[in-house]
Amino acid sequence: MAHRMKWPLIAGLLLAVLWVGCTTSDSQMVEPSPTAESTATNPPPTDTPEPTQNPALVLAEAGITSNAEWEPYIETFNGVEMALVPAGCFMRGSEEGERDESPMHEVCFEQPFWIDLYEVTNARFGDFLGDAGNQEEGGLNWYGEADSAARIERDGSTWMTQRGFEDHPVGEVTWYGARAFCQAQGGRLPTEAEWEYAARGPDALTYPWGNEWGADNAVYRGNSGGQTAPVGSRPTGVSWVGA
Repeated sequence: MAHRMKWPLIAGLLLAVLWVGCTTSDSQMVEPSPTAESTATNPPPTDTPEPTQNPALVLAEAGITSNAEWEPYIETFNGVEMALVPAGCFMRGSEEGERDESPMHEVCFEQPFWIDLYEVTNARFGDFLGDAGNQEEGGLNWYGEADSAARIERDGSTWMTQRGFEDHPVGEVTWYGARAFCQAQGGRLPTEAEWEYAARGPDALTYPWGNEWGADNAVYRGNSGGQTAPVGSRPTGVSWVGA
């Protein structure tokens, strides 16, 4: 049986860092014609400076052993802000949580990766539905448009987000719909281990912001009346990577 995700949809993208020099295909080098006045000697050649690599990318690939070693590094890809998650290890799971969360065990990531800085919004997912349609997969449509909590509505072939909810995180999305959205963005869904590492880090924090609960750091039923809030509205609740 397929289940709809009740938590925010987060898209992840594996890191692919390339240092590339580009030029236009029609560029041509034109040498000036010599003149009678050009009698000056050419200056001595100078050393070509070596390109400097971004320190954050170097550290991300080398890996870290504690959250404090990392300063959040954010880049924008196709208009979407993403946080870089460096290579490293952490203790996954919990001895105090659900049965399937134990025993705690070490998980390591040899390569860094990128993850969306914010949850996917209704507006972004609505644009995706406008392009791809609300297809059926796994016995359910990608988006539960008939659900009472749905904020994206269909008007013929057009999808519109309810006014005031454009920048709220999308819900009522199946796993298949989430996967299709990520693939359409050129990425993929993060694995559960990647998501947990991006949230907890090598320190294996209980919450993204630390080990103590803080009501102002999250949106939940107890402080929101069961309603969502705009993405990024709880800046004190971000994780060690800034997401």
